[in-house]
Amino acid sequence: MPEEIWKVLPGHERYEVSDAGNVRSAGRYDYLGKWRDPRLMTKKRDKDGYLSVILAGKDMRVHRAVALAFLGHSLLPHVNHRNGIKSDNRLTNLEWCSISDNVRHAIDTGLIVYGKDLNARRSKGWIQAEKSGFGLMLRGRQDLIAAGMNPSTVTSCLKGQRNTHRGFTITRVTPQNL
Repeated sequence: MPEEIWKVLPGHERYEVSDAGNVRSAGRYDYLGKWRDPRLMTKKRDKDGYLSVILAGKDMRVHRAVALAFLGHSLLPHVNHRNGIKSDNRLTNLEWCSISDNVRHAIDTGLIVYGKDLNARRSKGWIQAEKSGFGLMLRGRQDLIAAGMNPSTVTSCLKGQRNTHRGFTITRVTPQNL
């Protein structure tokens, strides 16, 4: 297994980034003159699924740090993960790209669903709304709106946060019950 190559992160000279996607504090002398060995920074997954580290009190996404250190600054604004895995921050998996290239790649790899059947693909199935013997079978946001229901309130009923909506008891119907 080849050894990691470490480079100083531009703009953050106290940190180094490896071609394997790791980030560490650079070796240094502290204020007492004692040598401090480099330490790997703890990575955390952010709300979008990317790995990030805290550098000088601010979050920085690891894939961006690797691209800056090894590929240099670019006029292209985004860093693309070639294999589509957000946590794979190896240099060989990263490239600078435009916004449209990034979106096109996400569609091609199936990370973003796009097309005329978008809502059908995203739908979680059928919803049954019952009120004193009267029942409705609904699927998708448009059906809910057409029936005079608020999709957000229906979601609250499905999560158990509310009991009813407009007098209807809302339940998700499994394929076995259809």
